[in-house]
Amino acid sequence: MTQPGYGQASQNRFDDLAAVVPDVRGQTWLKVRVYINNKEVDLPLADGSLLSDRIFRSRDHTYRSSSFSNWPGASVDVANTRSEAEVGACEETYQALRRYATTHAAGAQRVEFEFTAVNGTCNPCKERIERLRERIKPLFPNAQVTRGERSRVTARANYSAASPASAVPGRGGLTTYGFAPGQAELRVSAPAVAAGLTGRQALYYQGILSDQSGSGLVDPQHLSQIPDHAGPARTDRSSPSGSLRTPSPTSSDPGNPWQWSERDGTYISRTADQREWAMDPAERRPVPRETFDQRYPYGYQNQAGPSSTTQGQGQGQGQGQRQRRS
Repeated sequence: MTQPGYGQASQNRFDDLAAVVPDVRGQTWLKVRVYINNKEVDLPLADGSLLSDRIFRSRDHTYRSSSFSNWPGASVDVANTRSEAEVGACEETYQALRRYATTHAAGAQRVEFEFTAVNGTCNPCKERIERLRERIKPLFPNAQVTRGERSRVTARANYSAASPASAVPGRGGLTTYGFAPGQAELRVSAPAVAAGLTGRQALYYQGILSDQSGSGLVDPQHLSQIPDHAGPARTDRSSPSGSLRTPSPTSSDPGNPWQWSERDGTYISRTADQREWAMDPAERRPVPRETFDQRYPYGYQNQAGPSSTTQGQGQGQGQGQRQRRS
C-alpha cells in the first residue's frame, strides 16, 4: 500500500477542521489533539472515551466550575465567557495529561497540543490556553530546551482560512478572533490538496502560543492596523511519524510576534537577525522599519507631527508621540 506524502498530524488537522462545523444552534465546536515527542498520544478521559474523539461545544455549562472557566487575576473577558468550548477542552486536556504524567512524565521531552475550530481563538480563550500551558509545564519537568529555561510545551490553534484576514472582530467588537500575522501562519493542507481541494478550501491558519510567541492577544481597536495575511502559504507536509515541525522563517520574513506600539501607532516585529518591520496600515502589509519611519516620521496616528505645546511634554518620560528621526 502506498504511503501518503504527509504525516498523521497533517491528516488529523484536515479531519478535525472538517468535523468542527457549527451546529444549528450556533455553537462553536472544538477538537483537541496531544502530541508527546512528536507522536500523537490518545489520552483517555475519566469516562473512558478518548480526548481525540471528543467534540467540545460552547454553551456547555458542565464546566462552569472549572478552574479554566474563571480564576483570580483573569481578565474581565474571561469572566464574561465562561461557557466557551475551550473551557471544557482545557479542563479535560489538563486532567488527562495529569493522569498520563504520573507514569510517563520522565520520558516526555516535548509536549504539544492542538486546538481546532472554525474560528480563530478569541482573546479570553487565548488566556485559557496559556493558563493550560503554564499548568502543564510542572507536570513534565524534562520538557525543557537543552540550553536555557524555555519550555517545550507548545499550544497551536488551527482554524479556517475562509477569511483572508488571520484576525477578525467578534462579539460586537469586544474581542478578537484569531491571531495577528507573525503569530499565525497561513498553511496548505497536504491531505486537502491530495483530495483535490483548491483555493482557500485547501488552506488554514495556525496560531502558536509558546514561551517565544507572546500572548497572541489582539486589541479590537487595533484590527484596522493589521493587514490581510500575506502569503505564500506553507505546506503542512509532515514526516510519517507525525512531526509538527514547521520550517523556520527566512531572515527576510517579519518576526514573531508582532507587538503593538503606541508610540508608532502600529505593530512592530523583529526578525531573527534583529531587523525591524512595521505594519503599514495604509497598505495593509509589513514594510521595513526604516521605510515606515520615512513615511510616518511622527508615527501613523500623528502624521502632522507634534504641536508646539505637546512637543516638549512627556518625551522625558517616554510618553507621547515620538520625535521625528533625522
